[in-house]
Amino acid sequence: MKIVFIDPNLSGMTSQNVGLAYVISAVESKHRVRLLDLTFHPEGHEKYILRQLETEKPDIVGLSVTSFSFQVSLQISELIKKNYPAMRIIWGGGYPTLFPEESIGSSWVDAICIGEGERSTLEYLNSLENNRELNIEGIWSKDVRGRICKNRLRPFEENIDLLAFPNWEHWNIEKHLQKNLYFVPGAIKLLASRGCPYNCSFCSNEAMRSALPGKYYRTRTPQNIIQEIKLNEAKYWTKGFRTIHFADEIFGLSFEFLQDFCRLFKQEGLDRKFSWCCATRADIISQDWARLAADSGCAWVWLGIESADEHIRNGVYGKNISQEQISKAVMHLNDNGVAYNFSLMIGCPEDTKESIERSIKMIKTLKPTTFDVSFYQPLPRTKLGDRVLQTREVSPITSMKHSHRPRMRTQTLSVTGLNSLMWKIRLTKFLRFLSLGWVTKKFVFILDIFKYIFSVKGCRAVTLTNPIIGMDIQLKTIFKYVLEAKRAAFKNNL
Repeated sequence: MKIVFIDPNLSGMTSQNVGLAYVISAVESKHRVRLLDLTFHPEGHEKYILRQLETEKPDIVGLSVTSFSFQVSLQISELIKKNYPAMRIIWGGGYPTLFPEESIGSSWVDAICIGEGERSTLEYLNSLENNRELNIEGIWSKDVRGRICKNRLRPFEENIDLLAFPNWEHWNIEKHLQKNLYFVPGAIKLLASRGCPYNCSFCSNEAMRSALPGKYYRTRTPQNIIQEIKLNEAKYWTKGFRTIHFADEIFGLSFEFLQDFCRLFKQEGLDRKFSWCCATRADIISQDWARLAADSGCAWVWLGIESADEHIRNGVYGKNISQEQISKAVMHLNDNGVAYNFSLMIGCPEDTKESIERSIKMIKTLKPTTFDVSFYQPLPRTKLGDRVLQTREVSPITSMKHSHRPRMRTQTLSVTGLNSLMWKIRLTKFLRFLSLGWVTKKFVFILDIFKYIFSVKGCRAVTLTNPIIGMDIQLKTIFKYVLEAKRAAFKNNL
């Protein structure tokens, strides 16, 4: 059976879909697979899809759907069904897992995969190929009369070491390695764990954990992770693979895991070839955590701070991280030469001008290497999102670019007021960027800025109002310098 998968990434951000990559690796063992990655086809994507489907003539089309890509996924499904009514369409991903009734209820969708898709999707295709009854765990599907068969849910995969490694050959991996937005060129995503044990009120993890039976938070063994890194090294080193991006919700939650991973990473000599980056929580970073990570090649850590205001961060968002823990994490990372990014949000109902300005003050005080600020997104099936959506007027999500503008007012701030404060944050970010770049590289930094501005893409929209361009230029300069310094320090210590 032939299946075409579509990654409906029209956000303008270059990022590898590691979840879809896992599903493709599972399916391709027995079926013919083609991927349409829309990352590099934002303009004219409809014609591109129809042209590829006409060439490939698949039996089924699968889409990876999130809350932010739901609308475009619906439009793509309608486009396919109107032009190729015999093609079956299956949705997988976070949206159909949290909203199965709404997803299967669409007249353009024939089936949905609820939960992790590796085994469910493979078994579904096997059954279709053999004309068997579609009694597949984790799959809801329609018969020829449109009647919906709701099969039992498939538990979370207990041993994720057993899953086939993502096969990036289906992606234009060389282009991803050159263009990866959130990291310098040369980064490939890797998951060391799945899920998250925390219950932040703005996040979908608690809802995902409750949606399916089984253990939600699971980790791979360090040995299995090292095996994947070495496989990717053999396949993609000559194509520019130099940085490992751990895309976990929280990396290194278990200190014992971190010890074992760092020991094996160095034992295999991978620290001499690769830098690695991760996201984690400030309250788990001790001096020993930072020392171990830095010694094995960790160059950058993303910290979800959300807000400098204690009430907003803990009372509203449910982070349960103190200001002291944030300050100590920063001190430990600084002591060990690890760069760090703060991820912040503004615009939840309780946010005020004062609470947002506390975040600006914290940035100036703790001086993260980089930081990003987005508008709060009230997602349904989250604690805070459900409350907000029931009590406030919120503009709908129409695209993955929606986090770049406010969708509602707060109790004390209008949408105009939120936008004005975001301008202040962008100015702070721009001045911080210029200061750090000049201190780090001086005239080399200025030259890199001009190179970027006069590049084909840079000329189109190098403005403070474009967060994608802002992140891109920041990480093509500052982040690159940090990695260069890290690699140079390693060579000097040999």
